[in-house]
Amino acid sequence: MNNKKRWIDGYFVLAVLLVVCDQVTKVLAKNTLEGQDAFQVIPGIFEFSYLENTGAAFGSFSGNILALSAVTVLLLAAVIWKYRDIPREPHYRVMRIIFAMVFAGGVGNLIDRIFRGYVIDFLYFVPINFPKFNLADTFITVGAAAFIVAALTLYRGNGLDFLWHVKQGQKDQQNHGQEEQKMTVMEAIKARKSIRKYESKPIEPEKLEQVLEAGRLAPSARNEQTWKFLVTENAEQRAAVTAACGQAFVGEAPVILTVCTANQRMMRCGQPACTIDASIAMSFMILEAAEQGLGTCWIGSFDEPQVRAALRIPEEYQIVALTPMGYPAEDPAPRPRKEMQEILVKDSFAE
Repeated sequence: MNNKKRWIDGYFVLAVLLVVCDQVTKVLAKNTLEGQDAFQVIPGIFEFSYLENTGAAFGSFSGNILALSAVTVLLLAAVIWKYRDIPREPHYRVMRIIFAMVFAGGVGNLIDRIFRGYVIDFLYFVPINFPKFNLADTFITVGAAAFIVAALTLYRGNGLDFLWHVKQGQKDQQNHGQEEQKMTVMEAIKARKSIRKYESKPIEPEKLEQVLEAGRLAPSARNEQTWKFLVTENAEQRAAVTAACGQAFVGEAPVILTVCTANQRMMRCGQPACTIDASIAMSFMILEAAEQGLGTCWIGSFDEPQVRAALRIPEEYQIVALTPMGYPAEDPAPRPRKEMQEILVKDSFAE
């Protein structure tokens, strides 16, 4: 994933196109509507009616062109600055479109104030006597409304942390006034537990991407990377996989992660590369899940044909392991581990 900040990208082109549309419609409105009676688009409901607005959106703060222009410039600068902090993942495309719309609306009306001394409004809803407006006003209003909806749905939780410069993988510690420190590898190893009870709360896309990124970076024999990571969120498919496992708790988690690989080669040591490669990748992802506050439980006991059928996995892929993944609804005590002297052999086995 590339999170590098950029001043200009493809969404800048979208903003430019929206500004052009706004300015073209204003020129057309001035040339065809100025001094004319209103043009009835839908009689008694919606019409085109020319107005030179010296205030803000929808006619507010009339006569304060200089002050409004200065405020607009500051707000546009803030939009550009925060746009740079939007994560570059596909999940945030909607947010980048929203920022582009708001930016285009602000620029469109700023151009009017600077070069005309007023803003051209020409859209009018008759029944509610709504103030006349233009496309730029529409971009800003729709963008603001979309931001609220997105904040409550797509980006609920910590999805808007980029606005406050909170780094991914860290949480704002409101009670202590400091950021939670990331786990070390050893801390993640100690924090990992086999979780068999899960909350229904969905996993934030950015956390899921971090887990998958850990698997992508795992080593593999000859660096062949023949694995596939299947993320199952569909309720019907999760139920089918759960039935194949014979363990009901698997279906409680909002995600089931399955690792399979097409590498059927036997290594010189006599071990199948597919099992080793997929196991390493799964281990990496389980540890990253622990770092993200997510629970997992390695599942090796499952009906392989049933899982294959449920997930439509091609025959050339060997299914190695799967795990439910989600927020834990339990905090089990650590399982006992043997002492180091019971498992450590130095140099060679004694005869």
